[in-house]
Amino acid sequence: VPIEPPEPNSDSTTRERFEQHSSDPACAGCHKLIDPIGFTFEHYDGAGRWRDDENGKPIDSSTEGLVNVTDTNAQGPLADALELSAKLAQSTDVQDCLIEQWSTYALGRGPDPVLDACTTDDLRTTFAESGGDLQELLVAIAVSDAFRFRVVDGGDV
Repeated sequence: VPIEPPEPNSDSTTRERFEQHSSDPACAGCHKLIDPIGFTFEHYDGAGRWRDDENGKPIDSSTEGLVNVTDTNAQGPLADALELSAKLAQSTDVQDCLIEQWSTYALGRGPDPVLDACTTDDLRTTFAESGGDLQELLVAIAVSDAFRFRVVDGGDV
């Protein structure tokens, strides 16, 4: 059954429209999870330009925090996208995800929890000791045994 969003009120802000449809039980389940992170970007319009108001109303880019976040470095209220980026940069969950995604891309395969455990630990250490330097992470991936001796299609090393 298609769910039609409510007609936008031209005087409403984006946040007000989202709060309106989030009060609908059919929409609330997902929007309680996805809206908080989106609210932090409200100072940017659809073209990415900075704005202080929308339809003559001041922008509220704050949120009580992200939902379903277990990493204590990423929990808590946020004023805007800058605070969000700072919290995400400190999140070990985000750092682990970044390491996994770059490794997957570089190796051409997903991580193997057994074969790649030592490499992943080394990458975490390098990334942490470098202060989160992406270039250092990429170098560490490139010089790792997992990368240098990876198996490509056909079984060649």
